[in-house]
Amino acid sequence: MLKIVKNKPFLMISLVLLTLVSFSSYTLAHSGHMNMGIFQGFWHGVVHPLVGLDHFLTFITAGCLLAHGCASCRIMTLLVSLGVIILGYVSGHGGLHWVSLSSVEVLIDLSMSIACGLFLVVMFFKKWLIKVQRRSIFGRYFNSVGRMLIAIFAFSHGYVHGVELPGDASLLGFGVGFVGTSLMLIWGAFLISRVVDVLGVGLIVERNQ
Repeated sequence: MLKIVKNKPFLMISLVLLTLVSFSSYTLAHSGHMNMGIFQGFWHGVVHPLVGLDHFLTFITAGCLLAHGCASCRIMTLLVSLGVIILGYVSGHGGLHWVSLSSVEVLIDLSMSIACGLFLVVMFFKKWLIKVQRRSIFGRYFNSVGRMLIAIFAFSHGYVHGVELPGDASLLGFGVGFVGTSLMLIWGAFLISRVVDVLGVGLIVERNQ
């Protein structure tokens, strides 16, 4: 029988985040970017993921999923995320509009909601998931879904900003700042999540003896 030990503040924060990403009017932070040179572009790229609620929640969630995923493929997942962010950003700015901007915004909301749901599942049933990952194909699928969601996050956000960036703005300046801050948020959330695990804070699942 599974016994769930609850940390109420942590649970409330998780539920609030899940609620926020369920409503696009609260989570979307894409209002376009003004014309800017390379230095202005770099600064705006650095700041935007920090002040845009959808970006902040996206990369924090991605980092937490990364921390609870396959230990042997974390660096590869991070590198792939970097490549996918750049691919989405360049393709959006270069006019390779594979999907409409509104569809991408919906995809961001949907993928974030699913990811927050997976994160809550991980926090409630972590020990059970570890056993499942070792003994069944379901665990590998669970990790694959997490990595796929991180890739969707990365491409969608890079694509949206590539589309919104004015033609005479600095593609390099904004891109370097945006990608750099995004990776810092992912890595920071990853490290914090690992520290939380070590200290035993959060929702811990124990099996009654």
